[in-house]
Amino acid sequence: MHFNSYDEWNNHKQAKYKDTFNVLRKIIQGSNGSMDDAIASSLNMICRDVHAEAGTFWFYSKFGDGLIHPRAQYGGSELKNYSLELGEGITGQVIAHGRPTIVKNAHHDVRWASKVDEATGFETKSMLCVPLKTKDGVFGSIQLLNKTDGSMFDDDDMELVSVLAEEIANQFYDLNLLSDGKTMDNVAILFADIRGFTKVSKQLKPDQLAEVVNRYLAYATKCIKNNGGVPNKYIGDCAMAYWTCEDAAYLACKTAKEMVENKTSLIEGIKAKFGVDIEFGLGVNFGSAFIGNIGTPVLSDHTVIGDSVNTAAYLEECAPANKIYISCSVLEQLKDRADVISVDSDSLKYRKMDCDVYCLNELK
Repeated sequence: MHFNSYDEWNNHKQAKYKDTFNVLRKIIQGSNGSMDDAIASSLNMICRDVHAEAGTFWFYSKFGDGLIHPRAQYGGSELKNYSLELGEGITGQVIAHGRPTIVKNAHHDVRWASKVDEATGFETKSMLCVPLKTKDGVFGSIQLLNKTDGSMFDDDDMELVSVLAEEIANQFYDLNLLSDGKTMDNVAILFADIRGFTKVSKQLKPDQLAEVVNRYLAYATKCIKNNGGVPNKYIGDCAMAYWTCEDAAYLACKTAKEMVENKTSLIEGIKAKFGVDIEFGLGVNFGSAFIGNIGTPVLSDHTVIGDSVNTAAYLEECAPANKIYISCSVLEQLKDRADVISVDSDSLKYRKMDCDVYCLNELK
């Protein structure tokens, strides 16, 4: 491709960056809140774009063991049993000082730590290493090794990977994927599950039931993602999602409305193949919640917990088929953009709510 001027080249480059950013955002936001899924998919995309033979996402466990660990890999040798001290090797230096670097001949660089190559048999020739950082500091690096065509990494590669690293860091920070978690005040939570699931289960073989649930969850997830939500968890036939963005409550309700109003193709397809009817109920709440990793070193999960989450689940449980129950805190956010009907508290199961409950009819 030939360019007649620097401006023409720069415009082409910016357009390419924009397309790459859009793909990257979709990858990270579509990771169901899993940092491991997000970084693995992001790394694969970066290595392909820059034509690197191998790559590693290194993460600095500043408040853990103080070491730098590989979190995801593309190509190369297995590194899961290796770690670096802060300042050790080129990667350790980049994380310590927060500055990117290009190394044309790793073995001739005084910063080079050869222990990994010596142990694995992989031959590092050239390297591009860029820090990952937010306003809270450096939390890791993207390390790329050896161009597949035998050429060296250059300034254009560094520029691209640096802006991608900044985008990755910002997305991870905004989605709260970097820390053990924090409490956020303006969170919308949606629960949706199949009504009469026990009856449906008795009518189908286990593999047929699994296909029905997968179709439903795929449909629910598409609606959630289309409205900027994070599909957080599948609990049997139940889908759970959350929003932390501007106008979160409205977007959660918009998702619920779309699930109810656009379900014909899903319902008819399941009926035609399996001979069963499915319907679903939905609940939406808005309030404070803890978002982060819950569990142990053996098994952990990125999730949302708190009374506001419990309330959303309770509203969904109470909602009749194809109805959306919302709390008064959601209605306060929607204001005059919603047409609702008050729900008689005597019709609610198990417990009384601290505030009024409404059935969402229309959304403006």
